[in-house]
Amino acid sequence: DHKFNIQHSPNPMTTALRSQIRWCSFGAEPNPFDYMNPFKPLVHWYNTRIMNKYMTKVLQERYPSSSPSKKPNTTSPPPPTPPKSKAVIDLAHTKFLSSTYPSTTQSFAPTALPQMKLFILGGHDTTATTITYLFHLLSLPQHSTHLLTLQKEHTRVFGPNPASAASMLTQKPELLNQLPYTLATIKETLRLFPVVTAPRAGKKDHHLTYTPPPPPPSPSGETVGTMKLPTRHCLVWSNHHALHTHPLYWPDPHIFLPERWLVGPEHRLHPIKDAWRPFEFGPRACIGRELAVTELKVVMVLSLRGVRVRGVYGEWDEGVGRAGRAGGWGGRIGGWWGTNGKKERKKDVRGERAYQIQLGSARASDGFPARASLVEWDGVEGEEKGEEKGAGVKGDGVR
Repeated sequence: DHKFNIQHSPNPMTTALRSQIRWCSFGAEPNPFDYMNPFKPLVHWYNTRIMNKYMTKVLQERYPSSSPSKKPNTTSPPPPTPPKSKAVIDLAHTKFLSSTYPSTTQSFAPTALPQMKLFILGGHDTTATTITYLFHLLSLPQHSTHLLTLQKEHTRVFGPNPASAASMLTQKPELLNQLPYTLATIKETLRLFPVVTAPRAGKKDHHLTYTPPPPPPSPSGETVGTMKLPTRHCLVWSNHHALHTHPLYWPDPHIFLPERWLVGPEHRLHPIKDAWRPFEFGPRACIGRELAVTELKVVMVLSLRGVRVRGVYGEWDEGVGRAGRAGGWGGRIGGWWGTNGKKERKKDVRGERAYQIQLGSARASDGFPARASLVEWDGVEGEEKGEEKGAGVKGDGVR
């Protein structure tokens, strides 16, 4: 429940975190300069120092009387007092103080800081990326009917005046449960553009089975049977994007259809059980799923009837002199060496210019350069009124 206030001014913690993400590599980068950059360790050290200093101060201010930076070194610690709130850090601090294990007598801060950074990353980066793709999909001309349906649903629940939605949500947050098409749009966006995935450690006696689709009849009559794949000494990493767009599980897999989440099991579009996995399932499931979906609903309710955001990759490509430049100094060096001052062919994936790249989480290519405009909602027909009141191209995503 700490406020960073980044809407009003830069915050050193979030600035360092975003810089850290941009300087991370995961071994899948085609450009060797992305992970061989000699400045990377120095940048990582500097960003970590800023984040740890900021969060240590927050911890000290949050628990001044209980001295959370040092757990009492006693064999029989007193019973913990109930936390003042259900915030994760309060629950973790109480659990830490109540521990009877001798190995937990060290400082609370080193234990808490990595987990705090992980929660901030998971709560900020992934949600922000999904908001970007929500705006992107709903700004496309072929999806105008979906946008209109959303606007009408918000008008039905919150009234014709978009400015009153915030106060109504404060008084009755349960109104978010009356937005089935909004939830369907969120699910469909996460199907087409899943943000994260989850790896699994392989085991000796655990195998994956794969039955390929039947091939065309062979003259020899040979068939392809089920393959059994070992996982020992392997990291099993599910590809959510491939699963979410596989025609074996999804009819019209590459078409944006929120309606598939509103039809009954007898309909051909009805999703197959467990085929949608943006938050994963089981022990590794995302514990912030409900919070993330709630945040996305709130953003949509407060913005879709008053703000338009559209990608402007054409302007961006003309401005940088080429398309698809990789991020970071490695990408810039590789780009300079590879283009020789000439424009490259514009890159896309199945016609999608805002294809996903791996940068911490899966993000829109080139940071999704966009223009934003304010519009007026008449409460009935969903017509836009007035001219653009604000616009700008920013290659750093929708924030």
